[in-house]
Amino acid sequence: MTLSQGVMLGPFNFFSIRLVILTGLTCIFIRRDCRALPRSPLDRLMVVWSIWALVASAFHSDPGATLTFNGGIVFNAMGRLHHAAGVLPQFGRGGLPCRIVAWLLVPVAPAICSQSFTPR
Repeated sequence: MTLSQGVMLGPFNFFSIRLVILTGLTCIFIRRDCRALPRSPLDRLMVVWSIWALVASAFHSDPGATLTFNGGIVFNAMGRLHHAAGVLPQFGRGGLPCRIVAWLLVPVAPAICSQSFTPR
């Protein structure tokens, strides 16, 4: 998905990935799935990072615009985290999707490596 596709509502940009995250979070809340709540130390660290990103917006030259931008980043990060926590247990904590992606990237790896050595 590209970041240019989406819906604009006032100062907020709901890109296609954010609409997918919003749909996934809505399903989690409708099902009242408690697995999506932060429980591991890494999840708690993400919550602390999110709070700090929002609080740090007040110290920028344009706090309103920075808060809107950081709010989008926090929504993307926390939405993906909670959506993954709600969906991945169905796949055995993500083992199967990770293996599938790893095998799909094997043919792409030489092209990625060749770009590292190609002069611009």
